[in-house]
Amino acid sequence: MGRISYAVLLWGLVGLTAAGQLLDQRGVGIWEVPVTGFSTVRLEGPGDWEIIGASGSHLVLEALDPQGRRTSLSRQNLHVRRAQRHLVISFRASGTTPLAARFRVSVPTGVEQVQVTSLGGGAQLRGLRSARVRAVGGPISVHRVESDVEVEIGGGQVRMDEIGGSVRCRSGGGQVEIRQVARDVWLEFAGGNARVEDVGGKVELLCGGGDVAVARVRGGVRAETVRTTLRVEQVAGEVNVQATQGALWMDSVGPVRCVAQHASARIRGVRGTLWAATQGGPLIVDLDGGQLPADWSLKAVLGDVTLWIPSYLSAEVEAVSFPVGERWGIWSDFPALRARLGGQATEGLVPLVATGRLGRGGALLQVTSTGGRVWLRRK
Repeated sequence: MGRISYAVLLWGLVGLTAAGQLLDQRGVGIWEVPVTGFSTVRLEGPGDWEIIGASGSHLVLEALDPQGRRTSLSRQNLHVRRAQRHLVISFRASGTTPLAARFRVSVPTGVEQVQVTSLGGGAQLRGLRSARVRAVGGPISVHRVESDVEVEIGGGQVRMDEIGGSVRCRSGGGQVEIRQVARDVWLEFAGGNARVEDVGGKVELLCGGGDVAVARVRGGVRAETVRTTLRVEQVAGEVNVQATQGALWMDSVGPVRCVAQHASARIRGVRGTLWAATQGGPLIVDLDGGQLPADWSLKAVLGDVTLWIPSYLSAEVEAVSFPVGERWGIWSDFPALRARLGGQATEGLVPLVATGRLGRGGALLQVTSTGGRVWLRRK
């Protein structure tokens, strides 16, 4: 057992020594490191990092001044270590070196993943196999990556596009743009502005405020939002949203299930089933086409429900309004849907009911409002 521990310790010391000897200066402000045998390259330190995928077998690191020219940098400020198949290059400031610097790093495309930790400053990455970025602030730019990307940032600007795998992004606030992703997107966003579009898989959102837009998604969308204005459009799969405060807009989407509390919801262009419930906010639904695609259920508590219905729609309609407070009732532009007192009483409250068939009938359109009004408007 003692011999095994000694062998492991000796191998670790040899690895650290070998890694320390990897760094080779090729001129003023330029360094080379062989990366053969390394699956991951990790870059750490304050400053701005520009990482570019390149051919060859050596990582090339250039230290730059604010004008983009190479500048001298002491070997003592760059530390190289090896951890199994991971190569770690750290920049550390000294008394004569600024706390932040600019680096341009060319990484061979044979490296499976590049990881960047920026302790103040931004990062630009492009042409890599996969990437992982952690930063206090931005801007962060990730472009043309073959596989997965992960970004974690305290706040600032993040832009990602042409990603061949999936994206995971956690942002403390600012502006986030994610475009052209082959697979899934997961975004946790504290506030600001965010846009996610052209996604080949599904999108999952956790939003704590601001304006968020999602467009052109092949899979589904699942979102939990607070104090957020969320716009979702052109989604092939199911949309499932839980919204608290704020506003919700949907257009040209697959089946929908949404719950909105103290938030408004406006929905149109639904393909498939629709189940929507609001509390303390209005629900507005715009119907397209001549046939209801499936059974729909719309419910509101202390809020109005407004349906914009084509005159040629075919569906069975059942609208109910319970008299809670002064805002209640049913207003209909369709002679076949006239309101009357009746239906099943709830806690002694007798509702207004409007039932009937539009066109040839078909799927059921069920609308219920408690303490609100139902508007059946003709388009």
